[in-house]
Amino acid sequence: MKIKGFLITGIIFAVCGIGMTAVASTQIDFNEEVNGLFSDPTLEEKEQTFGEIVKIHYDGADENIDIVYQEGENTFTYYEGKSVSYEIQYDEELKELSIVQNRSLTFFTFYINKKKAVLSINSPLEGLGINAAAGNVGLRNLTVSETTLDVNAGNLKIENSNLSSLSIKSSAGNVTINSVHTDIGKIEAKAGNLRIENSNIDNATILANAGNVRILDSIFTTIYAKLNAGNLSLAGDILFYGELKLDAGNMNMTLARSRSLYTINGEGSADTQILYKVSAGNVKVGFGE
Repeated sequence: MKIKGFLITGIIFAVCGIGMTAVASTQIDFNEEVNGLFSDPTLEEKEQTFGEIVKIHYDGADENIDIVYQEGENTFTYYEGKSVSYEIQYDEELKELSIVQNRSLTFFTFYINKKKAVLSINSPLEGLGINAAAGNVGLRNLTVSETTLDVNAGNLKIENSNLSSLSIKSSAGNVTINSVHTDIGKIEAKAGNLRIENSNIDNATILANAGNVRILDSIFTTIYAKLNAGNLSLAGDILFYGELKLDAGNMNMTLARSRSLYTINGEGSADTQILYKVSAGNVKVGFGE
C-alpha cells in the first residue's frame, strides 16, 4: 500500500510539475518586483467609441483586458507605444468589432505591459471570440449567445454573465468561473487550476490535464469531467447524468440531495445517474439531507 501511495504521489507531482512550471513562467507578478523597470515609457492612453455592436473578435499578443457590460457608449480604452499597437476595425453595417493587438519585441527592448485595456459594451452580444497568446482576460456582466475563448498563457476570469454557449481552451494558467449561467459549456485546460463557483451549466464537458478542478455551489443537468492528474472536487448537484474520471489524484464529491435520489455506479434506482472512476487515488462521496 505504501508503494502504491508513493507511485500515485510521484505521478501527480511529475505531471503537475510540468504544468506548474509552464504556469509559473507566465504568472510572475512584476508589480512589486520590478517597480516599473520594464514598463514602456512611451505608452499613451487612447480611447475609441463605436456604434451598436453584436459581434466582437479580439486577438491579443500579450494583453491584460477586461470586457464588461456598462451603460453608455461602446468604448475601448487602451494603451499604445513603441512596444505595442492595435489594429481596430469597426463594420457599422455588420455591427462587428475586430481588435488585433501587435507586440513589438527585440532583444534590446523588452517591456511588460501592466496597463489594462477595457472594452465596455452596452448591449447583449451574438458572438464573442478571444484569442490571447499571453496575459490576463476578464469578462464581467455580459450576455452573449456564443462565446469562444482561447488563452495560451495567462489567467481567465468570467463573472456574473449569461452565456448561451461557452467554449474555453486554456494552455497554461488558471480559469475562474463565478456566477455564470450557460446552456452548453466546454472547458479544456492543459495546465493550471479550474474553479467553478455559484454557476449553473446545463450541459458541461470538462477536460483537464494537470491541475486541480474545484466546483462549488454549482448545478449541472449533465456533466462529463476528466482530469489526468490533480484533485477533483464537486459540491453542488447533478440533475440528470454525471460522469467523472480521474487518472491520478483524489476525488471529493458532495451532492446536494439525499442518497436515495441518485443511482451511483449502478447502485440505486433513481433517475439521476452518476458514474465515477479513480484509477489511482482516493474517493469520498457525501450527500445532503
